Amino acid sequence: MLPFINTNIMKKLTTLLFVLVFAGATTFAQNNDATVDQTGYDNNTEVEQIGSDNDVTLEQVHNQSNGTRGINDAYVKQTGITNIADVYQRNRGQYAASGFNNDLDLIQDGNLNTANTYQAIARGNDIKLDQVGD
Repeated sequence: MLPFINTNIMKKLTTLLFVLVFAGATTFAQNNDATVDQTGYDNNTEVEQIGSDNDVTLEQVHNQSNGTRGINDAYVKQTGITNIADVYQRNRGQYAASGFNNDLDLIQDGNLNTANTYQAIARGNDIKLDQVGD
């Protein structure tokens, strides 16, 4: 160790540097909003947001009757600034071919992307949507 460097000063500078880096990382992803409303069962959702001012509104409804079942799955990833996704999936399950297994993969990469999706009244609905760019 060099004799002219004070170890207390180095410890304080290291601690200050660590705090500044941590504070900067926590301010990177701010003002993101995700609202998920799920009714019934067999609804699965994963939302990942990186950036700022991204918004997801996701509603999944599963109404079962006469013993039929289906699954609503949704994955939404937003990377960038001011991306908007509105998702609605309804699985009625009252007929053999009504809304079984609604699947959604929505990727928004960039800025100012907007997506509105609606899935219902069919069998095996599947949306894979990638939006890339500004």
